[in-house]
Amino acid sequence: MPQVPKEDISLRTDDATVMSSAPRSRLARSDTMEASLQSSQLPNLGKFEPLSTLKDEFKFNKSFGEKVDGLIEHEYKGWRRVRGDGNCFYRAVGFGLLEQIIAAPDSKRQVAASALVCKLKNLSFEEKVEDEGHQQFVERLFRVASGHSWQDGGGDLLASFEDKSPDGIDQACIRAIRKLVAQCIIARADDCSLCGGIDFRTLCEVQGLGSPEDFCNTVVLPMGVEAESVVMNALVCALDIGLKLALLDRKEQSGLVFESYEPPGEGNSDHFTVHVQLRPGHYDLLYLECINETSRRRATIDGSGGYGRGAASSPKSSAENTLEPFRL
Repeated sequence: MPQVPKEDISLRTDDATVMSSAPRSRLARSDTMEASLQSSQLPNLGKFEPLSTLKDEFKFNKSFGEKVDGLIEHEYKGWRRVRGDGNCFYRAVGFGLLEQIIAAPDSKRQVAASALVCKLKNLSFEEKVEDEGHQQFVERLFRVASGHSWQDGGGDLLASFEDKSPDGIDQACIRAIRKLVAQCIIARADDCSLCGGIDFRTLCEVQGLGSPEDFCNTVVLPMGVEAESVVMNALVCALDIGLKLALLDRKEQSGLVFESYEPPGEGNSDHFTVHVQLRPGHYDLLYLECINETSRRRATIDGSGGYGRGAASSPKSSAENTLEPFRL
């Protein structure tokens, strides 16, 4: 279960659950302006890279290199660059979850996609272009839930995230996750079970964030505002996933720190976990396995899941996981 954020942060490099909203917030905010100025020319998501390239990014910083070595010791195999425009956390989590769903075995893929469709299908947005983008996003997920490919006529997941327009998959995914997180924070504002005995309302107040509604209106819902504070606790509940953050501060006195978040529920172990690294001002994806982009692309296009095992089998969903036909 997620623990209550603490003001001090452990410098251990073990796998313990460590919670600290204040140091993480400082990490997320530093360098943000510089990153946003450069981000407009960058792709939303890069290709899978070995961790050696992450280490090369800071080859003159011995401390940072040691932290990357720590990731390798924890059996991480690679990373994926995520565009830093204030939405990088939500983009990383959204893409990381979707690629795990699509790569899963047939039955798990369809059940997970169906569950996500059920969470998303009733969301609506005031702007027409945003609502149209959301409908397109849900339609893609419905295809996966029905045993088909991510996109009609081919097209892989990574390529579908390249569009930066308001009605593109990338922006639609980010808006949807933000809205689900906001709904969770407000609906369960007085629930003490999600943050180790302290509810969202109290956490918002003691951290000077106002009411849960204020926090959602100023931090969670607006595009381009970095995730912080109770967002992580609410996200794992809203999406029913695990989240593991690796904090890579450049300062020598700060060791490699992990923060682990789990969705509520006893024995809820059969869920996807997204791994993300946070270095000053930015979130990127981490991987515990090497990713073959060609195989993943083939799996996305032909609907086979896994790593391109062939044509998708006929969907055999149980009654409770059967969806009504999705209509735009």
